Amino acid sequence: MKVCEVLKKKPSVAVLTCLVALCAAQVFGIADSAQFRFKKGINLSKLESWTDTSAGYLGDNSTYTGIKSKGFDHVRFPVYLKNYYDSSSQTLKSNISVIDGVLDKCEANGLYVFLDFHGWSSINTTNGTDKADFLKIWDLVADRYKNRSDYVIFELINEPHTTEGGNLDAPNLNALQAEVMPLIRRTNPNRLILLAPAEWNAPWKLTDLDIPASFGRVGVVCHTYGPMAFTHQGATWGGFSMDHVSFTSTDKTETGTKDLDNAFRWIDDFQEKTGVPVVMNEFGVYQHGRATDAETLDWTSYVARNCESNGIAWSWWEYNSGFGVYNYGQWRAPVMNGLFPVEPAGNTYASSFNAADYAKSMTISFPGYAGASPLSNFPVLVKLSAAIYGFNYSDFQRANGDDLRVTDANGNLIPHEIDTWDENGVSTVWVKVLSLTSATTITAYYGCTLPVAVDSSKVWSNGYVGVWHLGEKGLPLMEASKTSTDFTKANGTIGYAASGIVGGSVDFGEGGKARMLTAHDCDALDGFTNCTVEAWTYQTSHSTGAILSKRYSASKNLSYFLYDNGTKTQFNVANSDSTSDNSAQITPTLNQWNHQAYTFTAGTIKGYKDGVKVGSDKTVSFSKIASSDGYLHLGNFNQAYYVAKKGL
Repeated sequence: MKVCEVLKKKPSVAVLTCLVALCAAQVFGIADSAQFRFKKGINLSKLESWTDTSAGYLGDNSTYTGIKSKGFDHVRFPVYLKNYYDSSSQTLKSNISVIDGVLDKCEANGLYVFLDFHGWSSINTTNGTDKADFLKIWDLVADRYKNRSDYVIFELINEPHTTEGGNLDAPNLNALQAEVMPLIRRTNPNRLILLAPAEWNAPWKLTDLDIPASFGRVGVVCHTYGPMAFTHQGATWGGFSMDHVSFTSTDKTETGTKDLDNAFRWIDDFQEKTGVPVVMNEFGVYQHGRATDAETLDWTSYVARNCESNGIAWSWWEYNSGFGVYNYGQWRAPVMNGLFPVEPAGNTYASSFNAADYAKSMTISFPGYAGASPLSNFPVLVKLSAAIYGFNYSDFQRANGDDLRVTDANGNLIPHEIDTWDENGVSTVWVKVLSLTSATTITAYYGCTLPVAVDSSKVWSNGYVGVWHLGEKGLPLMEASKTSTDFTKANGTIGYAASGIVGGSVDFGEGGKARMLTAHDCDALDGFTNCTVEAWTYQTSHSTGAILSKRYSASKNLSYFLYDNGTKTQFNVANSDSTSDNSAQITPTLNQWNHQAYTFTAGTIKGYKDGVKVGSDKTVSFSKIASSDGYLHLGNFNQAYYVAKKGL
């Protein structure tokens, strides 16, 4: 069986029909919450010290628009919250407005913000005053921000440890977090809260964390600076060497990647067993040290790519100052090129779009659209090849079509994403058309050495929560909307980059027994009251097995699953451990590609084959699909493998 490109989107019958007509992407669901929609962030430090209560260098709104424009989607905001608390009256001080201002700017710019209780990592819980103050501060802070959006996230404590007078070993830390969580949940029942492992947020202490179900929506924070001799060389504190220490990602010794590789193994094992995602909230290279630019880029890229391939969000330490990525009005090139390896070294983008900068242009129309009404913000598929009159790949000035830009009929730049680029064949490009009718025209521009920057994820910003093109030649299979998670794990023999009806596909073989891909749990992928599940599939025979599923085991913590029952395919939705009994069913035609789609709307399931409704509707007894802490599985769910990995 082959599966070709899977997505999620808010349901619409009109959209379903046109998805087939335009060969657009397959779709399934929109989430009710925004947990872990952040992936790439930066630490906005300056209020983390014991003495600072001023605004520090927190910047005006342009600081936050600048952070956003560079590709960051969240800010970690370290604050010594004790400086904003009056212990005598047990109230927050008026200077808390400084924190309010940062949260305002982050929310206004669509940046997630982690409010991190920094600077008191040496708390001693045997000291009654220390413990009481810590609990009361979080109680007051939680109450103050209870009506904030989901963009605001609480991080309980930074780098807890047992030195410097602290006693936060794993047991004491677990006890403290267990006491503070109910206080926060009293006013913030659904807010995302980030927990800390002991020993300075050490990845190897993850196994000691206690995370009861009563905690609700949580993640865990880890830090890595390994090897410290490299990342902190030249620092004037801690006894670090002033001599040059080199780093290369090909070196698997203590001075190379050994520390980093161990950290990622611990994190990966924790995520596999618990389903709780990890955020790498600090990593960085001291900028005034002896590390060369090439070494800094190599180390940064190594950490960031390992985070991304393991489903770990990351936050660089820090925005400005000693480890800063933005100092003296300039972005630090070795770090930025390591964090965002979109541009080859030395290439930059133009500040704005100017059609005159592009040597070639081509008008594209959609006369085949026969819908009764326009479609808004709709991703359409554009295929480019030398068979098109006047089109030549040699006219492009950047590799892999990087100078392609698209505008609407009014000349306004619109988002696009290149799925495949083949100068010897057909290239596939997704374009977000703002209003699609049979009279719509768009214009493709190319032939420019300095094109304006484009965010390809915005093609999928209209309710999509997962887009996987499945054209990669191996793991990870990247999620294009930057809303949920990549497929990073495989079980059994998988055929990558197989031929598909749109771009690539993955080949599980006939039956696909014990063959599956998994993506880490993400709240964006379940908990729906309305959703659409779609897939292109190619089968040469029927066999009992899953195609797509979100669940913890075969009969536990179920959300939804699309599978072949031996004669037909069907879509089941679940309310925790109870599934619907007889879902709407589709009979795919063997030995050809079939577009299968199911909608779930307030308890009613409908099935569509190649855009045409088939069978009878199915009504279930619940109006909301359950949230599951299981992974998303593509292919035939292998319970024995998955249960072993999850530690059930």
